[in-house]
Amino acid sequence: MSRTNAATPVGSGQQRSSRPAPSARHTAHHPHPTCGRLPPMTTTTRRHLIGAVALLATVLALPLPAFCDDPLAAIRAEVVKRHDEEVRRLQDWVKQPSIAAEGRGMNEGCDLMMRLAREAGFQSVARVDTDGQPGVFATLDAVKGNPEIAKFQFRAHNRWISGTHNQSTISGFYGAMQEMQHADVHVFDADHPAVLVGADHGPTPVEYLLHALAACLTAGIANIAAARNVRLTSVESTVEGDIDLLGLLGLSDGAVRNGFQGISVKFKLEGDDPDKLRKVVEQSTARSAVYDSITSGVPVTITVDAS
Repeated sequence: MSRTNAATPVGSGQQRSSRPAPSARHTAHHPHPTCGRLPPMTTTTRRHLIGAVALLATVLALPLPAFCDDPLAAIRAEVVKRHDEEVRRLQDWVKQPSIAAEGRGMNEGCDLMMRLAREAGFQSVARVDTDGQPGVFATLDAVKGNPEIAKFQFRAHNRWISGTHNQSTISGFYGAMQEMQHADVHVFDADHPAVLVGADHGPTPVEYLLHALAACLTAGIANIAAARNVRLTSVESTVEGDIDLLGLLGLSDGAVRNGFQGISVKFKLEGDDPDKLRKVVEQSTARSAVYDSITSGVPVTITVDAS
């Protein structure tokens, strides 16, 4: 199992960034606001960083039987035990202002971020100099030491509204050996357009599939470019899928498949050297979960409760 990587920028002493989900060689890097790539992080996101990193380090330090018996009790005990230590870290963070617009405290903030990452359990921590302000790239070998942490399950709950209109809700998921929740409940409506006897309350299911592919590839491009220190200023894509309705309508005697006959993705990237950008897209494609699911297939089990 390969490493989980997290990259966090150096910014205001009252801001934090979120922990990435561990996966096979996934990387995430958020450049400094002055690089012109991402907006400044908020106090909430930086608070999430320290909280998430501290919690992960606490969880990884626990023996496996603790999870089996009473995981919440064990975690609460560690939180209480390390309260004063974490308060000190937060105080140190607040005392060290890093203001990119004024070029103030950036090197000191970088050093502090590196120290906090090491204390949180990251095995490898390095400064990353960019065309803007420095960032920190840290590597956590937790997944290699305990592969169970890398096992995730994502879920969607769907209900029929009327006609071809239905609605999916996405909220909870399982990962890092625990049940987790998105910050918000996400609701998605799906329908058919009028020409396909629908009321057009939302995109068609196959259009959601195109969106999923574009979103997965784009997220990978951003992470991989950051890990390779490849500059990105713009990423746009157009995804098209060709489908013959004779298949899903059952009018082809099996000669035409129900789904897409082909999908094309056209990317337009701006930033660094074109060859570097192409290689980033290639790597994103090689690591994309959605691309893999579409091109390699995945077993699907359907059960029915008709009570």
